[in-house]
Amino acid sequence: MKPNMEKPQEMAGGKAGGICGVLILLLAVTVLVSACSPGPEPDPRLGQLVDRFAVQDAVNELFKAADLKDWRRARVVFTEKVNFDMPDLIEGGPAEISAKDIVDAWSQWLGPMQEVHQQTGNFVVKVLEFGAYVTCYVTATHYHPEQQETVAFYVGSYDFHLVRKEEGWKIDAMRFRK
Repeated sequence: MKPNMEKPQEMAGGKAGGICGVLILLLAVTVLVSACSPGPEPDPRLGQLVDRFAVQDAVNELFKAADLKDWRRARVVFTEKVNFDMPDLIEGGPAEISAKDIVDAWSQWLGPMQEVHQQTGNFVVKVLEFGAYVTCYVTATHYHPEQQETVAFYVGSYDFHLVRKEEGWKIDAMRFRK
């Protein structure tokens, strides 16, 4: 049977074509309305996981930046003032010092070394309403070919406290323990 070119509705299936068009229109409206309506409440555990990884990433960023001797990158993981306790780096015991002073001390200590590698692990992260606590182990290897002992190894753990800022999690307290 040859289609009738003068009656296009016969080519579209007559009345069935009109019904399909209406159904497609109704489906499109339904999808549009459902996309605009509020969805179910997100699971709060998802937000906790996102925060946990963001906190751990901030701590890891500090060690990666120090290994690369990228002091600008290291500086941005801190708040302006930091409760700092790392006697081998800054004498005088725990004190509130500027992030700039911490990074300057690290750059003077690690700067002359040819290679620095810090490896962290065994993270314990607690995210609370007012901040986050992190404890992790660290091993550090420093390679300095001009010194008598060309390779130095350090082992210990760090305790951190971080606060949530507009630009992300920032370290506001740091302590090294041998």
